[in-house]
Amino acid sequence: MKTSIAHLVSLLVTLLPSVAAFSSLQGCKISNAHRLPTEIGMAKKMKNKQAELLKKMELAKQQAAQETSAEVGSEAKLSDAEIKKQNDRKRFEELLSTQPVGMSDLSADNYLTQEQEEQDFDLRRSGQALLFEGDPAPTEEFNGLISTTGDKPIGEMGAKRLIPWLRDGRGSDFLIVVCDPRVKSNDLRESIKALSTELPKILLKETIVISADSPAENRRFLKKNKVTNIDMFSDESKTWMKAYTALGAQRLYSTMFIVADGRIQKIARDLDPLDAVKTIQNAVKSYQSRSL
Repeated sequence: MKTSIAHLVSLLVTLLPSVAAFSSLQGCKISNAHRLPTEIGMAKKMKNKQAELLKKMELAKQQAAQETSAEVGSEAKLSDAEIKKQNDRKRFEELLSTQPVGMSDLSADNYLTQEQEEQDFDLRRSGQALLFEGDPAPTEEFNGLISTTGDKPIGEMGAKRLIPWLRDGRGSDFLIVVCDPRVKSNDLRESIKALSTELPKILLKETIVISADSPAENRRFLKKNKVTNIDMFSDESKTWMKAYTALGAQRLYSTMFIVADGRIQKIARDLDPLDAVKTIQNAVKSYQSRSL
C-alpha cells in the first residue's frame, strides 16, 4: 500500500511539469502551419508522454485498491485476541489524541500524564511480569519494612496497622505509597519535601514513603529537611519493591501506588517530583469516584 501511494506521488511530480509545458504550447495562438518542426515534434512528444503517465497513474491506483482489499482480507483472518489488541491500541490512540500534553494533563482529574499513559500501555503490551491496576496487592512484604522510629522490621502487627483491609475498620480504606529503588534518590527526596508542605493533611496521614536507604539515612534526611509529618520506611533489600514490581521496567524511577480492598487501585510510574502532589490528589479522586 505504501509503495503504491509513493509511486502515485512520484508520478504526479513527474506529470505536472509535462502537463504545464503541454498546456503552454496549446495555449499559443500559432497555427501548425507557422510552427517550427521542432515545436510540432515537442508538442506530440509531450502529448504522448502525458497519455503514458496518465495510464501509469491509473494502473497504480488499481494496484493500490487491490492491496487495500488484500489488507482488509488479512484483518478478517486475525484471531480474536489480535483483533482485541488492535482495537485496544486504536482506543488508546484516540484517548491520547483527546488529552492535553504536559502539566495540563493533571489540571483536571487525570493522575497520569500522556507520557505515563503511553508508557503504561506499552508495558502492558510488552508482556513483562509487572503488576498493574486491579492486580492483587502483596501484603507479606510489608512485614520486613523498617520505620525511621526503629531499627527492626515492623513485623506482622506493624503491617496490619498500615494495610487498610487488615486494620479492622480503623482509619481510611486506602493507603498511598511512594517508593524509589535508588539510594539517596533526589527525585524521591524532592517529592517528600513537596508532599510534606503541599499535600492536604487528610491525604498525608494516609501516605507512606519507602526508600532503599537505611533507617539511619532516612532519619538524617528527615531531620535535615525538618520533615515531621510523613511516615518513612526502609526497604534496603528491595523486597517490598520487588514484590510490587517497582524496580523500573527499563530504568529506575519513583512510583506511586494506591492500594485498597486487597488490590492495587492506582499506579503512577516514573513519578515526577513536580507533579507528585497533583498526581496523588487526582489518583485519590479517581479511586474514590469509582468506589462510590
